[in-house]
Amino acid sequence: MPACERKVHLCYSTQAAAACDNLPSNIGRQSLIDSLIAAFCLHEKCQLVDVVRASRKDVEAFHDQEYVAEVFRDRPEDPEDLSEKKDIKEREKFGLVYDCPPFPQLGLYAGHVVGSSICAANVLLNADDGTQNVVVNWYGGRHHALKHSASGYCYVNDIVLAILRLRIKYRRIFYLDLDLHHGDGVEEAFKFLNFVTTCSVHRHDVGFFPGTGAKSERGAYNVPTRRGLSDENFAKIIKKVLILMENVQPDVIVLQCGSDGLANDPCGEWNLTIRGLASGIMEIVNKFRFTPFLILGGGGYNHTETARFCAWLTKNLVGDTTAWEDIPEHTHLDEYEQDGFRFWTPNNTTCKPGRRDENSDFSELKLS
Repeated sequence: MPACERKVHLCYSTQAAAACDNLPSNIGRQSLIDSLIAAFCLHEKCQLVDVVRASRKDVEAFHDQEYVAEVFRDRPEDPEDLSEKKDIKEREKFGLVYDCPPFPQLGLYAGHVVGSSICAANVLLNADDGTQNVVVNWYGGRHHALKHSASGYCYVNDIVLAILRLRIKYRRIFYLDLDLHHGDGVEEAFKFLNFVTTCSVHRHDVGFFPGTGAKSERGAYNVPTRRGLSDENFAKIIKKVLILMENVQPDVIVLQCGSDGLANDPCGEWNLTIRGLASGIMEIVNKFRFTPFLILGGGGYNHTETARFCAWLTKNLVGDTTAWEDIPEHTHLDEYEQDGFRFWTPNNTTCKPGRRDENSDFSELKLS
């Protein structure tokens, strides 16, 4: 087949980054990601996508109206005022407790997260079909949020809303989730609808959040893994997933690229390197070189490593072949001081030697 030109679009907004920096589980992470991408001038090699904040009506295309009203309501700036006992029952009803506490900027944050993924989907709806259009949105990827409630650090499910928007143009949509945690919210939203095939590769064990994704069902495929997943076994899983994707022949592919499976993420469950995770993703993008992609972020709690991963994958997508060694001067350079301001370190170039891969070789894995 002849080669297909790739055009990479990047969601890029100082307002969206500032809003995403407020997420309690990832304070300040988004600015690290955006600034590192800019430091390597990768944004100059992309078509930039401005982010328009989503309205309540936009969010209600999936989420329950009462829940959306709770997410978007005004909240006091004083954290103590957010913990009033009279408010606890209402918060519990909507899952706004424990790992999803309400915070003053919640409505602003939710609007930008959903808005970013809707804007990304709109790019694909209006794109030239003669080019492989890849839209990268590191603000999105919140895969746990349910129709009526928040869950697992996720307050709104921008992925579901983006897929619903893509449905305007595309008949067959394939969603692949590569986050450490099962993509339960997206699977739940589409498990009875035949226009979306979901597949999630994730850590699964008793007591490990969210506890779902143990087996596959028609249209909802799952690859539960044990502790210590290595680059080698991850690559084998990707080859099996590619077989499933070829059978589905999707018109558009949505990838959730959480980086909490990296070897030095605080979760400490998988053992992937930045190169290993990015290589698997690029194998998919290159295999389906005539298919449009929406690429999203997700988990990742070592913020500097998440920024490195996002920048590295963006670099690969735009076809930048320059060697990276030192991290360029930029606003957040001091965050990398402990690594000697180097992009590659002993901690992100090899799997942790003491973390054994407890998985089989996946040679018998069948998804189709």
